[in-house]
Amino acid sequence: MGKSDYYLENVSPLLILGAQRSGTTLLASMLGRHSEINMLFESTSNEVFRLIGKKYQGNKLCLARQIDWEQRSNKFVFLANRIINGHFFGDKYQVRRVGPTSRLSIKDYIQKKSKIVWIRRPDEEVINSMIRRTPMSQKQAKAELKKVRLIETHLQDFLKVDYHDLTRNPNKVLRAVCEYLEIGFEEEMLSGPEFNVIYPQKGIKITQ
Repeated sequence: MGKSDYYLENVSPLLILGAQRSGTTLLASMLGRHSEINMLFESTSNEVFRLIGKKYQGNKLCLARQIDWEQRSNKFVFLANRIINGHFFGDKYQVRRVGPTSRLSIKDYIQKKSKIVWIRRPDEEVINSMIRRTPMSQKQAKAELKKVRLIETHLQDFLKVDYHDLTRNPNKVLRAVCEYLEIGFEEEMLSGPEFNVIYPQKGIKITQ
């Protein structure tokens, strides 16, 4: 067994999935406060399999921009994404993607016996948020969400979390996630919004 094989055989991966603007960052921020979870933020490499010290090695990625059901990123996909958006330097937002940015697919995570938590928000809210927060048009947002829903049909063994349930009753939802992961609930997770890397805030914004 090679060194890389050793890493892959001695981890418990956790993957947080959802469409962009569906609450993936909020959920990951909350789970990342648990003492038994290492949580990466949108890592597109295989470093999730190289974390040590805790029961779960977590990562959060957005569908279908960052991770796909079986397609993986490579240098050609990376270049094509830049060409199609006309962004050759820097880290500008890419409205269109030829392929995902992750070098691992969802199937790769599943083959490593990963636990998958999917957060879902109503389609109309996701589309409207994409339009407000990104340069995407309504047509582009709908097309991306259509890909997300297609990927969702492939999944079988995963936990689905409702975005509104999470914001209205975080204690109950996080307890359910901990039960799925077979770890104890920790109150510290409720402070996760303060550590949200994009939108830090005191407490959770309640949605209607």
